[in-house]
Amino acid sequence: MTLPRQLLRTLGLEAGARVDVELVGRSLVLSPARQHGESAKLAEGYQAMAQDAQRETEALEWCNALAGDVADATR
Repeated sequence: MTLPRQLLRTLGLEAGARVDVELVGRSLVLSPARQHGESAKLAEGYQAMAQDAQRETEALEWCNALAGDVADATR
């Protein structure tokens, strides 16, 4: 969904931000996505992992190898 820039600024959001959507009567109500306990912990964990350059390099190599295996598979 594309929102006007001014609306994004008013909500304190950037392009690509996640939002919660509620149906109120016949209207959709958008608000900045809430990060609940486990989601916030998970996001923190992903951020910490992303800062580990060696881990990220290994993960990228693994993903590329997996993609290659899938590309080589018979269908």
